[in-house]
Order: sequence, then C-alpha cells, then structure tokens
Amino acid sequence: MRHALFAVTVVVLSACATDRYRWNLAHTQLYGGAQLSHTDFEQIVALVTSKSTQPIIGIAPEHAPQDRGRFAVAAGTLREDTPCDYFTVEVAGGKWRIVRHLHPSPAVAMGLVLAR
Repeated sequence: MRHALFAVTVVVLSACATDRYRWNLAHTQLYGGAQLSHTDFEQIVALVTSKSTQPIIGIAPEHAPQDRGRFAVAAGTLREDTPCDYFTVEVAGGKWRIVRHLHPSPAVAMGLVLAR
C-alpha cells in the first residue's frame, strides 16, 4: 500500500512540475533587450522551474561589468503576501547554472528585472 501511495505521489508531483514548465515556457517575458536562442530560453526556464514553485515573471540580461553574460530571472507574483525568487544564471560548459538566488519582495524582484 505504501509503495502504491508513493508511486501516485511521484506521478502527481511530476505532472505538476511538467505543467509549471509548460506554463513558464508560454508566459515568461524577455526584458531589457534579452536575446536568447530558443534552446537557451528553454534551458533557463527548465532550470528555474526546477528550483522555484513560483511562475517565472521574466528574464533580463545583467548589465554590471562583472555580470556580463549572466541573466536575471524573477519568479513569483506581484502579490506582497506570496514568496518570490530572484535568480542570476550563467552558462558554463554549455550548461546553464544558478550563481545567485535571493528572496526579495515581489515588487523588488520585478523592479530588478525591469531595470535591466
């Protein structure tokens, strides 16, 4: 019985993650002149979706000299009572990775992305 319950739980959670990924692919906006190949966009969305349960709001390039080639990704909603995630991602060896993860208020996270 426990094994069956565990199997059902895994299937349900996998379906939820797949649905969040598809939703994020369809709704994530690029800001600040972000130019990404479709493959890079998909990889960033998959990476952030795997680390945050929040919907991705947008992706923007980082502009500070020390952050060239990195992108800011905000995930959350604009409601102040919900958690928000702010990621900085970069590609290394052909694979995207998270180099910074913050938990600002939704307004601050969105401001950080739109300011790019």
